[in-house]
Amino acid sequence: MIWAKYMHSLGHNEQENLMLSLDPVSVPHGGNWARPGWWDTISTQGIQAIHKSDFLFVRKFIDKPTLHGGGNFATAYSRIVVKDLPITA
Repeated sequence: MIWAKYMHSLGHNEQENLMLSLDPVSVPHGGNWARPGWWDTISTQGIQAIHKSDFLFVRKFIDKPTLHGGGNFATAYSRIVVKDLPITA
């Protein structure tokens, strides 16, 4: 989750690193002191940036977010993120 109050804290900050790696269309809504930020639109480049980030997972996508440039968000997310997950028995 992206919390506005932690975006510019001093020291190593994974949230700020993620935000800097996103293309402009993939920057989430910022939220406020009481509500975390959220995504309603993201590009495949943005999904790749999340996948490469230090975060284990992300939350706060609206239902059926828009994939910038067209296509299906769930399909693109699965293709980019889930394909690289190890399969355990």
